[in-house]
Amino acid sequence: MTEIIPDMEFRQVRYSYEGSREEALRGVDFKIGHGEKVALLGPNGAGKSTLLLHTDGLLLPASGEVVVCGMPVERKTLADVRRRVGMVFQNPDDQLFMPTVEEDVAFGPLNMGLDAGEVEMRISAAMRAVGAEGLRKRSPMQLSGGQKRAVALAAVLAMRPQILVLDEPTANLDGRTRRSLMSVLGRIDSTCIIATHDLAMARALCTRAIVMDEGRVVADGSCAEVIADPVVADLLGAVGIKC
Repeated sequence: MTEIIPDMEFRQVRYSYEGSREEALRGVDFKIGHGEKVALLGPNGAGKSTLLLHTDGLLLPASGEVVVCGMPVERKTLADVRRRVGMVFQNPDDQLFMPTVEEDVAFGPLNMGLDAGEVEMRISAAMRAVGAEGLRKRSPMQLSGGQKRAVALAAVLAMRPQILVLDEPTANLDGRTRRSLMSVLGRIDSTCIIATHDLAMARALCTRAIVMDEGRVVADGSCAEVIADPVVADLLGAVGIKC
């Protein structure tokens, strides 16, 4: 029988920031299968962003192992890992740095060595997917917050990652822009890991939830059941996240 390889696996991952006496990740352990959409929940400081930065090797574990599509994440594998994992940061200004939107969206495919025709096809498809076709010639610095978020997502989608990682994708968006982004994410076939305080979005998009607190996984199961758990509700409610 052929073994099914998870898209993402954390194996007892521990990590401490330089100068800190506290571990940001304390033996984090889970597997995510192909096509799963997983909400990563927990209060601020729980370790969610630190975990996300391990998914594509922006941080490397102090101990334990992160494995992407069967490949250990380490310095010599980073280029291959980052072809498989696309990360959308909470602040799109951390990703958008080219003079025009289309240049930002083209940056990844061009660095993959794709020919001009393939790059153009990917730009068009990604911009269409996020409803931003009319922004191609605009400067990213002239866009609204929601438009920047859409373009940052398009830039990642153009690379066609197997795993899409998003940090608070709906934070600070107005209702209309939030609904538009959720519609886009709902149509994506990639495996998704979404760190969020937006429980309505988590319920709508994710079949599974992993809850973190103080660097540990404290709950992992179906999204509906985890969010309904009184212990989880108390943890999230204590920091103003309404279940």
